[in-house]
Amino acid sequence: MKKIVFALITTLLIVGCTPKIYRSMGMRPTISVSTYRSNLMPVFDSLATPLYFTADVTFKENNLSGMLAMTEEGNRAYRIVMMTTFGMQIFDFSISRDSFIVHSCMEQLNKKVILNLLRDDFRSILMLDVPDQFKCLLYQTPANSQRWGCSLRTKNGEYNYLLYPNGTNFIRMVGRGSGLKGMIGVFDEDVVMIEHAKLGLKINLKQIKQE
Repeated sequence: MKKIVFALITTLLIVGCTPKIYRSMGMRPTISVSTYRSNLMPVFDSLATPLYFTADVTFKENNLSGMLAMTEEGNRAYRIVMMTTFGMQIFDFSISRDSFIVHSCMEQLNKKVILNLLRDDFRSILMLDVPDQFKCLLYQTPANSQRWGCSLRTKNGEYNYLLYPNGTNFIRMVGRGSGLKGMIGVFDEDVVMIEHAKLGLKINLKQIKQE
């Protein structure tokens, strides 16, 4: 009886401590490992040319559509500009692991809490806070060895990355924070989706292929 109770308590503790992004996939923690940033397959490193995306931003009842441009200015330093379909600039900022410079931002979004969310969201997608080599807790699904994730702590908080195959491509997910600041991001070479469920904020980006 004691063994059953102990096993039940252990299971509840593991499930309760498992980040939501892994629980939804039926994943469980396995071992702590030392790994490399390259194993997370960052897709926006060393951009040879600027990337352009159609952009759709929804905040509660409001919707804004336009285009987003991403240019790498140096080693993991980026300039990100978003404009409406009519050419009005929404925001323009430079971002790296250690800096965030707002060059311009429309009045409705020019608030510290919103700018900090944008900063943290793009740092998550660009993996700017992930060191070249780091220790993390590895999560896996027993029935699918190709689906794996790692949880790591950085100076800017905990990040939970998940990778799983989709045909010849790999889908990447990232979960960060909780409560109002909690976000889930899904991204690959063509699509970026960011959601803050409790804030009612969604950002959908789809890459515009160059001919």
